[in-house]
Amino acid sequence: MTTLDFNVGEAAITFYNNDWGKETVTYNGKVVSEKTSVFGTRHEFTVDEDTYELITSLVINSTIGLKTQLRKNGRLQEEKTTGQSLLHLVIGIAALAILIEVFRSLF
Repeated sequence: MTTLDFNVGEAAITFYNNDWGKETVTYNGKVVSEKTSVFGTRHEFTVDEDTYELITSLVINSTIGLKTQLRKNGRLQEEKTTGQSLLHLVIGIAALAILIEVFRSLF
């Protein structure tokens, strides 16, 4: 699960993403958008006269993770990228495969 906090002036915007791809965005604790996504999506909501966009996208380079951009009235406010190192991911998968083979050979 991913939780990211953004602060824009007096506004506290929080992004939640669970392991099944459900994304939830709150503005000062109130849910303003919910979507399900695998590769990323765009959440748009309006508060008073301001339009916010929280854009998520899958990134694969030296890491595999999620890039999240927060825009207010079209202007980028903040960008965050979270994820795992591809090297660590490959090592983890290899270790899991070895453990499965050892377990299978025991039974």
